[in-house]
This record gives sequence, C-alpha cells and structure tokens, in this order.
Amino acid sequence: MPVTVTFPHEAGAVAVPARVVSHGGWGGHPTDPGDLAVLELDEDAPVDPAAFAPADAAFGEPPRKLVAYGFPRGYDEGHSPNTEPPPPS
Repeated sequence: MPVTVTFPHEAGAVAVPARVVSHGGWGGHPTDPGDLAVLELDEDAPVDPAAFAPADAAFGEPPRKLVAYGFPRGYDEGHSPNTEPPPPS
C-alpha cells in the first residue's frame, strides 16, 4: 500500500512518497500492541528539521506546559493531558 506524507504548513505542500520501516503491530484489533509507525521518506522533506529547545527552556515564568493529544484506551473521543516540569534541582 503506498504511503505519502504531507507537510500542510509548507507553501505548495506536496505529498512525499514514503515507506513503513517499523510499526507497532496494530491491525485494528482491541488487543493489538500499538499504533505507531516509523516512516522513511523516499526524498528529502521540503521543510527544515525541527530545532529542539535547550533543556533549561522548560523552566520559566509562567511555567511551561506540555500538552499531548491522543486516543488512549477508554477515551474514544480523545484525551488531552497537561503536565508541567518539576522545578530544577
């Protein structure tokens, strides 16, 4: 099955062909182990790689929050947990 990746925030976004190089084994059944896949692009991405913030950037005023969104078991409508990093030691 062909797989493509798009970068919607890129002007003139085009679909880049890709292939699955690893997956979590999910087949749509309740007991399947995961729904994660690692894709390898067939050509360079049309965007620059993400730049990670320095480790100490998590601390500041106001405290930074990490927000994730997903569909863990029992949350069919999705779930958005929030967390704040502990103060530096």
